[in-house]
Amino acid sequence: MNVPMRVGNMVSVIIPVHKAAAGLETTLLALAAQQPIDRAMAVLVANDGSDAAVTTVCRRHGVSMVAIQPRRGSYFARNRALEMAKSENIVFLDAGIHVPPGWLTAALRALGDADYLACEVDVATISRPTAAQAYELQHSYPIAEYLRSQHYGVTAGLLVTRRLLEAVDGFDERLLSGGDLEFGDRVHRAGFRQAYLAAPTLLHAPRRAWPFMRKQFRVRIGYGRLARLYQQRFDHPSSSSAFFSLLRSILPPRPRHIDSEFPAGTTVAAWRRYLFLWVLKLCRAAADLAAVLAPPPRKKAARIEHCDFSTDRD
Repeated sequence: MNVPMRVGNMVSVIIPVHKAAAGLETTLLALAAQQPIDRAMAVLVANDGSDAAVTTVCRRHGVSMVAIQPRRGSYFARNRALEMAKSENIVFLDAGIHVPPGWLTAALRALGDADYLACEVDVATISRPTAAQAYELQHSYPIAEYLRSQHYGVTAGLLVTRRLLEAVDGFDERLLSGGDLEFGDRVHRAGFRQAYLAAPTLLHAPRRAWPFMRKQFRVRIGYGRLARLYQQRFDHPSSSSAFFSLLRSILPPRPRHIDSEFPAGTTVAAWRRYLFLWVLKLCRAAADLAAVLAPPPRKKAARIEHCDFSTDRD
């Protein structure tokens, strides 16, 4: 990965996005009120798949963009944006993340003398959630535990320094998921200090059933491929154990475990929660087997185009 010349007194915010123009709009609007008092902010959007609607949002907000065609995954996209970043501190956010007022100033202060800051991300509470949304409210983003036990935070809210990137390089572009874990673990093994920001909290909208299952499948396959690539660092399940796990998943979940999987007082009907957990069990087991059996994706050549829309603003 090529590292550009650094520029002091600036922070770069990198947002990879794939066909999520509405989510990008949400995040850019929140960032507009985040300008730190003591430094400038440069937003870099990595448009993975070169979506026209994403380009329109970038032009409207006057931010820099790197367009990637065809889609190569979020870690490839982050690395291409990193090649454009020129600041000492780099912020990673996801499209769709709501950034509360004062968060960026608090995060830069919390980074302190550390080189890696994992920031708390929570799922926004909504009225009348679906089973998938209620489950995600209960289980998503235990960042403090991730950092304590596995030495990583999620790239939905992460700060790193230029010094760190020059030492350990960027993300593993071979991974479609699991790259947050691999990067954080690599940082820890290199001896860099990692820190945690509990508040203010970044917020992510809860997903409905199909997007939630699709992400679960992608993440499980990603972690399986991660284990195959780094067998000395991460547990690597065998094909036989993944196959028997799939067979066991055909059995329905135990009813007595249902309540503990959802927030107290949830309004979702018990049968809907039960059916959701059964489908989730099947989805995860199928993904584990696919991760063991499927060959790694072939690398596709990508066309990269850099666009600076800051000069287009009125």
